[in-house]
Amino acid sequence: MGRRGPVPMPDNVRTIRGTKPLRNTSTGERVKRLVLPPVAPKPPAGLGRLAAAEWRRVVPQLETAGVIADIDRGILTAYVTAWQHMIEAERIISKEGITRKTKDGVTRHPAWIIYREANRTMIAAARELYLTPTARLRIPVPAGAQVDDGSSDDLFD
Repeated sequence: MGRRGPVPMPDNVRTIRGTKPLRNTSTGERVKRLVLPPVAPKPPAGLGRLAAAEWRRVVPQLETAGVIADIDRGILTAYVTAWQHMIEAERIISKEGITRKTKDGVTRHPAWIIYREANRTMIAAARELYLTPTARLRIPVPAGAQVDDGSSDDLFD
């Protein structure tokens, strides 16, 4: 079964962009959505050292931005675990090289495949969690938040 159009934007993003709220196509009523309070989830037991450090680095910032809820623990775990796998694979590649000589010739190091897959997983999860520069442009600004309104001196003015 294929997709039925673009993925809808969250209501807060629609408001910021000046886009009309989503409406039920048959009744014309505004679509109701679940809104969760911004609460930082607790890290799951058993995270590796690097994954736990990344969790501690990003979660406070996501909580301050108001874009993380307790239910997001799974995607956050995927992000930090992929981060750890990527860093571990990079260390192996740095030490042993990106290619290996085998009896059949030169091949990619198996750590390269781990690195590449972990990198893809990490970036996909990072987008969902507003951890990329482009994704952060979509973060709604909560009332009372400290923001840069562009009034400071700019080097290019």
